[in-house]
Amino acid sequence: MSVLSKAFLSGAVLELFASLAIALVALYLGLGLLGELPWAKAEIPVSYQPALFILLMAPEFYAPLRQLGSDYHAKAQAEAAFASLAPIWTVPLCRGGDSPAPTEAVCIEFQQFSLQGSEHRAALLTDIQAKVLPAQRIALTGPSGAGKTSVLESLLGFQQPAQGQIKIGDQKLTDLNLAQWRQQLLYLSQQSQWLSGSLRSNLLVAKPSATEDELKLVLQQALCADFVFALPAGLDTVLAESGIGLSGGQLQRLALARALLKQSWCWLLDEPASMLPKEQQQHYFQQLEQLSRGKTLLLATHQLQQLDWLDQVWLIVQGQIVAKGTVTEIQAHPLYQASYAQESQ
Repeated sequence: MSVLSKAFLSGAVLELFASLAIALVALYLGLGLLGELPWAKAEIPVSYQPALFILLMAPEFYAPLRQLGSDYHAKAQAEAAFASLAPIWTVPLCRGGDSPAPTEAVCIEFQQFSLQGSEHRAALLTDIQAKVLPAQRIALTGPSGAGKTSVLESLLGFQQPAQGQIKIGDQKLTDLNLAQWRQQLLYLSQQSQWLSGSLRSNLLVAKPSATEDELKLVLQQALCADFVFALPAGLDTVLAESGIGLSGGQLQRLALARALLKQSWCWLLDEPASMLPKEQQQHYFQQLEQLSRGKTLLLATHQLQQLDWLDQVWLIVQGQIVAKGTVTEIQAHPLYQASYAQESQ
Protein backbone atom coordinates (compact mmCIF):
# COMPACT_ATOMS: atom_id res chain seq x y z
CA MET A 1 0.00 0.00 0.00
CA SER A 2 2.92 2.33 0.67
CA VAL A 3 4.22 1.74 -2.85
CA LEU A 4 0.76 2.29 -4.34
CA SER A 5 0.28 5.58 -2.49
CA LYS A 6 3.62 6.84 -3.83
CA ALA A 7 2.74 5.64 -7.32
CA PHE A 8 -0.63 7.39 -7.34
CA LEU A 9 0.84 10.62 -5.98
CA SER A 10 3.85 10.77 -8.29
CA GLY A 11 1.82 9.62 -11.30
CA ALA A 12 -0.90 12.20 -10.69
CA VAL A 13 1.57 15.07 -10.26
CA LEU A 14 3.59 14.21 -13.38
CA GLU A 15 0.41 13.65 -15.40
CA LEU A 16 -0.84 17.05 -14.26
CA PHE A 17 2.36 18.79 -15.33
CA ALA A 18 2.37 17.00 -18.71
CA SER A 19 -1.28 17.89 -19.34
CA LEU A 20 -0.75 21.55 -18.35
CA ALA A 21 2.28 21.78 -20.64
CA ILE A 22 0.34 20.35 -23.61
CA ALA A 23 -2.59 22.67 -22.84
CA LEU A 24 -0.29 25.72 -22.77
CA VAL A 25 1.22 24.73 -26.13
CA ALA A 26 -2.28 24.32 -27.58
CA LEU A 27 -3.35 27.69 -26.11
CA TYR A 28 -0.33 29.46 -27.56
CA LEU A 29 -0.84 27.95 -31.02
CA GLY A 30 -4.59 28.59 -31.00
CA LEU A 31 -4.30 32.23 -29.95
CA GLY A 32 -1.47 32.69 -32.43
CA LEU A 33 -3.59 31.42 -35.31
CA LEU A 34 -6.33 33.81 -34.25
CA GLY A 35 -3.86 36.65 -33.99
CA GLU A 36 -4.85 37.27 -30.37
CA LEU A 37 -1.52 36.84 -28.62
CA PRO A 38 -1.09 39.85 -26.28
CA TRP A 39 2.49 40.45 -27.42
CA ALA A 40 1.77 39.85 -31.14
CA LYS A 41 -1.59 41.34 -32.00
CA ALA A 42 -2.81 40.61 -35.54
CA GLU A 43 0.23 38.43 -36.17
CA ILE A 44 0.45 34.69 -36.79
CA PRO A 45 3.79 33.49 -35.34
CA VAL A 46 3.21 29.86 -36.40
CA SER A 47 1.21 29.02 -39.50
CA TYR A 48 -1.52 26.38 -39.57
CA GLN A 49 0.40 23.33 -40.82
CA PRO A 50 3.45 23.70 -38.48
CA ALA A 51 1.02 24.44 -35.60
CA LEU A 52 -0.92 21.25 -36.31
CA PHE A 53 2.31 19.23 -36.45
CA ILE A 54 3.53 20.71 -33.14
CA LEU A 55 0.21 20.00 -31.47
CA LEU A 56 0.26 16.39 -32.65
CA MET A 57 3.84 15.90 -31.44
CA ALA A 58 3.39 17.60 -28.06
CA PRO A 59 2.06 14.47 -26.24
CA GLU A 60 5.03 12.47 -27.54
CA PHE A 61 7.41 15.19 -26.42
CA TYR A 62 6.09 14.96 -22.84
CA ALA A 63 5.78 11.15 -22.86
CA PRO A 64 9.12 10.71 -20.98
CA LEU A 65 7.64 12.77 -18.15
CA ARG A 66 4.81 10.27 -17.84
CA GLN A 67 7.31 7.40 -18.12
CA LEU A 68 9.22 8.89 -15.21
CA GLY A 69 6.19 8.20 -12.99
CA SER A 70 6.08 4.57 -14.10
CA ASP A 71 9.84 4.16 -13.56
CA TYR A 72 9.58 5.72 -10.11
CA HIS A 73 6.79 3.27 -9.28
CA ALA A 74 8.97 0.34 -10.38
CA LYS A 75 11.87 1.67 -8.28
CA ALA A 76 9.66 2.00 -5.18
CA GLN A 77 8.32 -1.51 -5.77
CA ALA A 78 11.85 -2.93 -5.97
CA GLU A 79 12.89 -1.12 -2.80
CA ALA A 80 9.85 -2.46 -0.95
CA ALA A 81 10.59 -5.99 -2.15
CA PHE A 82 14.21 -5.68 -1.04
CA ALA A 83 13.13 -4.38 2.36
CA SER A 84 10.91 -7.43 2.85
CA LEU A 85 13.77 -9.76 1.86
CA ALA A 86 16.46 -7.97 3.85
CA PRO A 87 15.81 -9.91 7.12
CA ILE A 88 16.84 -13.10 5.31
CA TRP A 89 20.42 -11.83 5.18
CA THR A 90 20.52 -11.66 8.99
CA VAL A 91 19.29 -15.25 9.52
CA PRO A 92 22.17 -17.31 10.93
CA LEU A 93 22.68 -20.21 8.51
CA CYS A 94 23.45 -23.71 9.66
CA ARG A 95 26.55 -24.74 7.71
CA GLY A 96 26.65 -28.36 8.81
CA GLY A 97 29.70 -30.55 9.17
CA ASP A 98 31.33 -33.56 7.56
CA SER A 99 29.79 -36.42 9.54
CA PRO A 100 27.85 -38.89 7.35
CA ALA A 101 24.08 -38.82 7.78
CA PRO A 102 22.35 -42.01 8.99
CA THR A 103 20.67 -43.97 6.21
CA GLU A 104 18.41 -45.95 8.54
CA ALA A 105 15.88 -44.85 11.14
CA VAL A 106 17.44 -43.48 14.32
CA CYS A 107 16.17 -41.52 17.29
CA ILE A 108 15.63 -37.76 16.77
CA GLU A 109 15.84 -35.63 19.90
CA PHE A 110 15.18 -31.93 20.46
CA GLN A 111 17.25 -30.78 23.44
CA GLN A 112 16.12 -27.41 24.84
CA PHE A 113 15.86 -26.29 21.21
CA SER A 114 14.96 -22.68 20.36
CA LEU A 115 14.72 -20.80 17.06
CA GLN A 116 14.84 -17.03 16.96
CA GLY A 117 12.36 -15.11 14.79
CA SER A 118 13.01 -11.91 12.83
CA GLU A 119 13.13 -8.49 14.46
CA HIS A 120 9.39 -8.08 13.79
CA ARG A 121 8.43 -11.48 15.15
CA ALA A 122 8.82 -13.29 18.44
CA ALA A 123 10.82 -16.51 18.78
CA LEU A 124 9.65 -19.22 16.38
CA LEU A 125 10.33 -22.02 18.86
CA THR A 126 11.16 -21.86 22.55
CA ASP A 127 12.70 -24.58 24.71
CA ILE A 128 11.51 -27.59 22.68
CA GLN A 129 12.29 -30.79 24.59
CA ALA A 130 11.05 -33.89 22.80
CA LYS A 131 12.14 -37.22 21.37
CA VAL A 132 11.04 -39.06 18.25
CA LEU A 133 11.75 -42.78 18.34
CA PRO A 134 12.67 -44.71 15.18
CA ALA A 135 9.56 -45.46 13.06
CA GLN A 136 7.37 -43.43 15.44
CA ARG A 137 4.53 -41.47 13.82
CA ILE A 138 3.72 -38.14 15.45
CA ALA A 139 1.33 -35.29 14.65
CA LEU A 140 2.10 -31.65 15.43
CA THR A 141 -1.09 -29.70 16.03
CA GLY A 142 -2.08 -26.27 17.28
CA PRO A 143 -3.30 -22.90 16.01
CA SER A 144 -1.92 -21.19 12.90
CA GLY A 145 1.47 -19.62 13.56
CA ALA A 146 2.09 -21.76 16.65
CA GLY A 147 5.37 -23.18 15.30
CA LYS A 148 4.39 -26.50 13.68
CA THR A 149 6.07 -25.70 10.37
CA SER A 150 9.12 -24.32 12.20
CA VAL A 151 9.62 -27.69 13.90
CA LEU A 152 9.66 -29.42 10.52
CA GLU A 153 11.90 -26.82 8.92
CA SER A 154 14.35 -26.98 11.83
CA LEU A 155 15.04 -30.61 10.87
CA LEU A 156 16.02 -29.44 7.39
CA GLY A 157 18.89 -27.54 9.02
CA PHE A 158 18.41 -24.17 7.36
CA GLN A 159 18.81 -22.08 10.53
CA GLN A 160 21.31 -22.06 13.35
CA PRO A 161 19.43 -22.58 16.64
CA ALA A 162 19.37 -19.73 19.13
CA GLN A 163 20.03 -22.29 21.85
CA GLY A 164 19.93 -26.02 22.35
CA GLN A 165 20.40 -28.62 19.64
CA ILE A 166 18.84 -31.42 17.64
CA LYS A 167 20.45 -34.85 17.86
CA ILE A 168 20.10 -37.34 15.04
CA GLY A 169 21.05 -40.63 16.63
CA ASP A 170 24.20 -39.89 18.58
CA GLN A 171 25.24 -36.91 16.41
CA LYS A 172 24.32 -33.26 16.41
CA LEU A 173 22.38 -32.09 13.38
CA THR A 174 24.90 -29.26 12.95
CA ASP A 175 27.71 -31.82 12.63
CA LEU A 176 26.06 -33.79 9.83
CA ASN A 177 26.71 -33.40 6.14
CA LEU A 178 23.48 -31.49 5.45
CA ALA A 179 23.29 -32.46 1.77
CA GLN A 180 23.38 -36.15 2.73
CA TRP A 181 20.94 -35.60 5.61
CA ARG A 182 18.36 -33.89 3.41
CA GLN A 183 18.52 -36.84 1.03
CA GLN A 184 17.14 -38.96 3.89
CA LEU A 185 14.14 -36.66 4.34
CA LEU A 186 10.81 -36.72 2.55
CA TYR A 187 9.51 -33.17 2.95
CA LEU A 188 6.13 -31.93 1.72
CA SER A 189 5.46 -28.24 2.25
CA GLN A 190 2.02 -26.65 2.19
CA GLN A 191 2.70 -25.25 -1.29
CA SER A 192 4.54 -27.72 -3.50
CA GLN A 193 6.74 -26.35 -6.28
CA TRP A 194 6.01 -27.16 -9.93
CA LEU A 195 7.98 -26.23 -13.01
CA SER A 196 6.69 -25.48 -16.46
CA GLY A 197 6.82 -28.83 -18.24
CA SER A 198 5.20 -32.24 -18.39
CA LEU A 199 3.87 -34.14 -15.39
CA ARG A 200 6.49 -36.78 -16.07
CA SER A 201 9.40 -34.33 -15.95
CA ASN A 202 8.08 -32.84 -12.70
CA LEU A 203 7.83 -36.27 -11.07
CA LEU A 204 11.29 -37.28 -12.26
CA VAL A 205 12.83 -34.37 -10.35
CA ALA A 206 12.77 -36.65 -7.29
CA LYS A 207 14.33 -39.61 -9.10
CA PRO A 208 15.53 -39.05 -12.69
CA SER A 209 16.12 -42.78 -13.20
CA ALA A 210 12.57 -43.84 -12.25
CA THR A 211 10.97 -46.32 -14.63
CA GLU A 212 7.45 -46.19 -16.06
CA ASP A 213 6.35 -48.90 -13.63
CA GLU A 214 7.71 -46.93 -10.67
CA LEU A 215 5.84 -43.82 -11.78
CA LYS A 216 2.59 -45.76 -12.13
CA LEU A 217 3.08 -47.34 -8.70
CA VAL A 218 3.60 -44.03 -6.84
CA LEU A 219 0.66 -42.47 -8.68
CA GLN A 220 -1.54 -45.32 -7.49
CA GLN A 221 -0.18 -45.08 -3.94
CA ALA A 222 -0.86 -41.33 -3.83
CA LEU A 223 -4.42 -41.79 -5.17
CA CYS A 224 -3.86 -39.74 -8.31
CA ALA A 225 -3.56 -42.40 -11.02
CA ASP A 226 -7.26 -42.04 -11.84
CA PHE A 227 -7.18 -38.39 -12.87
CA VAL A 228 -3.64 -38.47 -14.35
CA PHE A 229 -4.38 -41.26 -16.80
CA ALA A 230 -7.78 -39.72 -17.57
CA LEU A 231 -5.96 -36.71 -19.04
CA PRO A 232 -5.64 -36.80 -22.85
CA ALA A 233 -1.85 -36.84 -22.72
CA GLY A 234 -1.50 -38.72 -19.41
CA LEU A 235 1.95 -38.26 -17.90
CA ASP A 236 2.95 -36.13 -20.86
CA THR A 237 0.36 -33.48 -19.97
CA VAL A 238 2.10 -30.10 -19.85
CA LEU A 239 1.75 -28.06 -16.68
CA ALA A 240 2.16 -24.31 -16.54
CA GLU A 241 4.45 -22.87 -13.88
CA SER A 242 3.16 -23.43 -10.31
CA GLY A 243 0.99 -26.28 -11.56
CA ILE A 244 -1.65 -24.08 -13.18
CA GLY A 245 -4.11 -26.40 -14.90
CA LEU A 246 -4.73 -28.76 -11.98
CA SER A 247 -6.60 -28.19 -8.74
CA GLY A 248 -4.87 -27.67 -5.40
CA GLY A 249 -5.97 -31.10 -4.16
CA GLN A 250 -4.66 -32.82 -7.29
CA LEU A 251 -1.32 -31.06 -6.92
CA GLN A 252 -1.08 -32.13 -3.26
CA ARG A 253 -1.58 -35.78 -4.22
CA LEU A 254 0.93 -35.45 -7.06
CA ALA A 255 3.41 -33.93 -4.60
CA LEU A 256 3.06 -37.04 -2.43
CA ALA A 257 3.58 -39.26 -5.48
CA ARG A 258 6.75 -37.37 -6.36
CA ALA A 259 8.02 -37.60 -2.78
CA LEU A 260 7.38 -41.37 -2.68
CA LEU A 261 9.97 -41.83 -5.41
CA LYS A 262 12.59 -40.98 -2.78
CA GLN A 263 13.55 -43.84 -0.50
CA SER A 264 13.49 -41.89 2.76
CA TRP A 265 13.12 -43.13 6.32
CA CYS A 266 12.06 -39.77 7.79
CA TRP A 267 8.88 -38.08 6.53
CA LEU A 268 8.07 -34.43 7.25
CA LEU A 269 4.56 -33.51 6.04
CA ASP A 270 3.08 -30.04 6.42
CA GLU A 271 -0.72 -30.02 5.97
CA PRO A 272 -0.50 -32.54 3.09
CA ALA A 273 -4.29 -32.80 2.59
CA SER A 274 -5.45 -29.27 3.39
CA MET A 275 -6.83 -28.68 -0.13
CA LEU A 276 -8.68 -31.97 -0.44
CA PRO A 277 -12.44 -32.28 0.17
CA LYS A 278 -13.40 -33.98 3.45
CA GLU A 279 -14.34 -37.29 1.83
CA GLN A 280 -11.04 -37.43 -0.08
CA GLN A 281 -9.08 -36.54 3.08
CA GLN A 282 -10.35 -39.72 4.72
CA HIS A 283 -9.06 -41.90 1.85
CA TYR A 284 -5.80 -39.91 1.77
CA PHE A 285 -5.06 -40.48 5.47
CA GLN A 286 -6.03 -44.15 5.24
CA GLN A 287 -3.51 -44.55 2.43
CA LEU A 288 -0.93 -42.50 4.35
CA GLU A 289 -1.30 -44.85 7.33
CA GLN A 290 -0.28 -47.80 5.15
CA LEU A 291 2.48 -46.02 3.26
CA SER A 292 4.13 -44.63 6.41
CA ARG A 293 4.43 -47.92 8.28
CA GLY A 294 8.02 -48.40 9.35
CA LYS A 295 8.82 -44.73 8.68
CA THR A 296 9.57 -41.93 11.11
CA LEU A 297 6.74 -39.47 10.49
CA LEU A 298 6.16 -35.90 11.67
CA LEU A 299 2.84 -34.56 10.41
CA ALA A 300 1.82 -30.92 10.93
CA THR A 301 -1.96 -30.62 10.89
CA HIS A 302 -4.81 -28.54 12.27
CA GLN A 303 -7.27 -31.40 12.61
CA LEU A 304 -6.89 -34.89 14.05
CA GLN A 305 -9.85 -36.67 12.47
CA GLN A 306 -8.91 -39.96 10.72
CA LEU A 307 -5.54 -39.93 12.53
CA ASP A 308 -6.17 -42.42 15.33
CA TRP A 309 -3.34 -44.56 13.98
CA LEU A 310 -0.70 -42.04 15.10
CA ASP A 311 1.58 -43.02 17.99
CA GLN A 312 1.60 -39.59 19.60
CA VAL A 313 0.43 -35.98 19.19
CA TRP A 314 2.29 -32.83 20.25
CA LEU A 315 0.16 -29.79 20.95
CA ILE A 316 2.15 -26.65 20.11
CA VAL A 317 1.08 -23.18 21.22
CA GLN A 318 3.20 -20.03 20.76
CA GLY A 319 6.33 -21.99 19.88
CA GLN A 320 6.17 -24.38 22.84
CA ILE A 321 5.00 -27.97 23.26
CA VAL A 322 2.32 -27.63 25.91
CA ALA A 323 1.02 -31.21 25.84
CA LYS A 324 1.83 -34.69 24.49
CA GLY A 325 -0.50 -37.64 24.29
CA THR A 326 -2.71 -39.79 22.13
CA VAL A 327 -5.13 -38.37 19.60
CA THR A 328 -8.02 -38.78 22.04
CA GLU A 329 -6.13 -37.12 24.91
CA ILE A 330 -5.10 -34.11 22.84
CA GLN A 331 -8.58 -33.68 21.36
CA ALA A 332 -9.90 -33.38 24.92
CA HIS A 333 -7.27 -30.78 25.86
CA PRO A 334 -8.78 -27.30 26.45
CA LEU A 335 -6.08 -25.52 24.42
CA TYR A 336 -6.68 -27.81 21.43
CA GLN A 337 -10.43 -27.30 21.63
CA ALA A 338 -9.95 -23.53 21.79
CA SER A 339 -7.59 -23.48 18.80
CA TYR A 340 -9.80 -25.87 16.78
CA ALA A 341 -12.85 -23.67 17.44
CA GLN A 342 -10.87 -20.60 16.34
CA GLU A 343 -9.69 -22.30 13.12
CA SER A 344 -13.26 -23.42 12.35
CA GLN A 345 -14.48 -19.82 12.55
